[in-house]
Amino acid sequence: MKKKILFTTLNDHVSWGGSEELWFQTLLKIHSDFDITVLVKRWEDEVAQIKTLEDLGVKILYKDIKSKKISFPQRVINKLKYKSNQTKSIINFNNYDHIFISLGNNFDHNLFQLTDKINLLKIPYSLIIQLATDLRNINDYLLDKFVRAYEASNTVFFLSEDNILKTELLLGIELKNKKKINNPFNYNQQYIAPQSNKFNMACVAAFTSFHKGQDLLITVLGQEKWKSRDFVLNLYGDGINKKQIERLIKRYNLKDKVAFKGFVANKEDIWLKNTVCIMPSRMEGQSLAMLEAMSYGRMIIATNVGDAKRLIIENKTGFLIEAPTFELIDRALEKAWKNKDSWIDYGINSRQHLYDIIKIDPVLDFSNQIRKYL
Repeated sequence: MKKKILFTTLNDHVSWGGSEELWFQTLLKIHSDFDITVLVKRWEDEVAQIKTLEDLGVKILYKDIKSKKISFPQRVINKLKYKSNQTKSIINFNNYDHIFISLGNNFDHNLFQLTDKINLLKIPYSLIIQLATDLRNINDYLLDKFVRAYEASNTVFFLSEDNILKTELLLGIELKNKKKINNPFNYNQQYIAPQSNKFNMACVAAFTSFHKGQDLLITVLGQEKWKSRDFVLNLYGDGINKKQIERLIKRYNLKDKVAFKGFVANKEDIWLKNTVCIMPSRMEGQSLAMLEAMSYGRMIIATNVGDAKRLIIENKTGFLIEAPTFELIDRALEKAWKNKDSWIDYGINSRQHLYDIIKIDPVLDFSNQIRKYL
């Protein structure tokens, strides 16, 4: 009889994000070996990845989340629209041999509400931490709840030593059950030389400035010295701070230097047009965009958050921004600009470094980790 596994994500804010890719791609690999259930929030528009899993035979259950009031006609439409196995479900955790919980934020308050129930039933579970930051704190009232949730976990999977350190700092303890893994990227990706001979930089990130730091980057580029230089910054993505970013571009008169490219599904199209990946983030776990850019052979300029320090060799594969501030972003960009004729060579080095430190496909590695528990 196949072992039964429950995967759930605490991401109830957006229909899909980079923090979902590791567990999703892992399920694509192991779905036939286990009896798998996925517990997620239901969105008005069906999420393509969830539909893919359902078509593969993965059971999909939806959280019982109270939503805003909807009209009676809309309730009727919803009942007709959703399939019978996509209704809200009361989860019987006793049905599962192991539960995996993915967190897009290491101190999501939904965590201990879930793990308290699981712990009462003595069901083994593991946590997948996609992001940690010391820019938020937790009060003493909640501290014991989070400590209990972390310490009772079979394993806490982290994507970087930085995230381990920040989580342990805020918890005030050393986690004995921590384990380092990597986020997924196309492990078989081949080097592709950039077609553009311009000094094009790409920031591939959701427009959430507090997280991804586009506001800081544009403010730095708003200096006259940068406006006189022959570069282009291409912004890929969308999000809740697009209007802020647009206003900053207008304020600094950067419309000829900064371009919105929207969401581009074919990543090759991005990296054919850009020589550098720039990530001025205030927080990260292990950036999917950074891993992807390195696999194509692109130089990286990134803030020293998440796994950036391990992924970047200063002045060989890219440049590290020591902290997300105006002065330090400007300093790193100045170093990069002085070496602009070597960007392609740095990108080749960057790709080699990626495969030097990540020696196994992250999806295969995490799949093997899961099998150890079952």
